[in-house]
Amino acid sequence: PFRRESSRQDIVATSEAKISEAALSSQHSMETAMNTRISDLMARMLESVESHIETAVQDRVDALEGRLRKASAGLSDLSDSVEARIQRMKELEQSVWESLMIMQNQGSQSEKSS
Repeated sequence: PFRRESSRQDIVATSEAKISEAALSSQHSMETAMNTRISDLMARMLESVESHIETAVQDRVDALEGRLRKASAGLSDLSDSVEARIQRMKELEQSVWESLMIMQNQGSQSEKSS
């Protein structure tokens, strides 16, 4: 009877050890699977965030480039307008000098005739 009891205890102890080992192994497998899923999810989230950031930055760059093109076109128009005004002022200056020369010549001729 003592030996039988001992062998039952051995079987129970062995069974408990195997159950405990299986439970630990199962827990480890579940933790590994969960960590893998979490890592995959985080990687997908990171890709999504990076994509959204890239899109937002590109949209902002495109908007700024558009504004820069408009500003550049406006400056070009302004520059053309200023150049045209400068040219007109030069023409007026030349016209005034020509008028003064004509008036001076007429004054000289008037003095000679008198």
